[in-house]
Amino acid sequence: SPANLFSSDLQTLKSNYEITYQGNESALESFILIPKKSGGFYQSLQIDFVKQDPVALEFVDSLEQVTRIEFDDVIINSELADSLFTFEVPPDVDVISNGD
Repeated sequence: SPANLFSSDLQTLKSNYEITYQGNESALESFILIPKKSGGFYQSLQIDFVKQDPVALEFVDSLEQVTRIEFDDVIINSELADSLFTFEVPPDVDVISNGD
């Protein structure tokens, strides 16, 4: 998935994609990623960066439809409060434990 692009290391990306540097145009650096395995959901992905920060992600799906997502005010590796990740079991829900 496109989200995995930002959480994968470079070696993993290189093993799964052909990566082409599209050059630098007025501080915008673009990379095209084409999956090495055919038959996936995406034909290609393009990631645009400015000063190493992602600013856009564009992908072409198997139907050749283009989706472009642009990022504004990107904050990388910010501290998040633990309280953002609390889970409360909703009423009328059974919780099954695997013994851990």
